[in-house]
Amino acid sequence: MMVTARKALFTFLIASCTPTYAATNTVLAACGASEGVAFYKADGRWSDDRLSAGAFTFVVNDKNEPNLLFKDSSGAITDARADGADVTFSFVDPAKREFGVVVNYSESELIETYSLIHGTDKALYLQWTVNRVGGVMPKVAAYTATCS
Repeated sequence: MMVTARKALFTFLIASCTPTYAATNTVLAACGASEGVAFYKADGRWSDDRLSAGAFTFVVNDKNEPNLLFKDSSGAITDARADGADVTFSFVDPAKREFGVVVNYSESELIETYSLIHGTDKALYLQWTVNRVGGVMPKVAAYTATCS
């Protein structure tokens, strides 16, 4: 019963949200530059952080599986699923047209959480976190961005 209810919510969300991305994906939201704060292990302190040229596009395929496409400052696009991440919905609220996504790169010791919610001004915002314990630059960070 729970799986059927979740699938119905995802189907409703897809149908009510946005235009088609490629042939098999539907765009749920597109978000621009992010600003926030980060704690880098090497620095040992919190500091302002931003991704001024980055962009996020949240899509869902015909199996109702979410995915994240990230465009970095060089213009390169990373497909989270193709890059080895496990991408899942954390919540879906079709009535508000809001949702959350968790991106887990278990092999890279990296987990990202994304919540797309409306502010009191009715605009759609992305609130996201990153927790990277391995790799070249371990960090914990929290960001926000405006979406459409």
